[in-house]
Amino acid sequence: MPYIEQHIRTELDPKIDELKTVLINCDKAYELPGCLNYVITRLILDTLGLKKYPRYWKIVIAMGTLITVAFELYRRVAVPYEEKKIIQNGDVY
Repeated sequence: MPYIEQHIRTELDPKIDELKTVLINCDKAYELPGCLNYVITRLILDTLGLKKYPRYWKIVIAMGTLITVAFELYRRVAVPYEEKKIIQNGDVY
């Protein structure tokens, strides 16, 4: 759930904005998915210490977080986008 308290967002947002600037300025657009994957992977591995101290519970935390990020992105971004496209282009079902 990305809906964290405001004081935590205030601390994280400037650092995210700095990283975002680097990612947006990737030389080639096709490199962006790999760069995002790298950043996310490093954050998870380093934050949970998975490279040096892998534990099942840490893996479960990482996997659960990634899955819920995907589900929330789908719910909040993909579904509204697809609903608009259904209206524009007609339903298939």
